[in-house]
Amino acid sequence: MRPLLEIWLASEVMVLVAAIVSLFVPHPARRRPVWLGFIILMVLIAGGALSAADRHDGQVGADILTYGAVFLYGFALALGLVTLRDYLARRGASDA
Repeated sequence: MRPLLEIWLASEVMVLVAAIVSLFVPHPARRRPVWLGFIILMVLIAGGALSAADRHDGQVGADILTYGAVFLYGFALALGLVTLRDYLARRGASDA
C-alpha cells in the first residue's frame, strides 16, 4: 500500500473515532457536541480520500479507502440530520 493511501485511511479512522468519542463521552463544559465541525471535516476528508483512491485505482488499499470515504459521507449525512433535528427542536421550544 502506498504511503499516501495509508495517510488518507488513517485520517478517515481518526475523524471517525473523534466523532464517536465526542458522541459517547460527555464533556462537562458543553451541553452537546459541535456536529457542524465534524460534518465539514468528514466531507472534506472523504472527498480527498475518494480523489486519492480514484487516482490509485487497482492498487492495494484503494478499495478500502473508497469504502471508508463513502462511509464517512454517510456518517456526515447522519450527523447533518441529527443537527437539523436538534436545531428544529430548540427552535420549536423557543417559539412555544
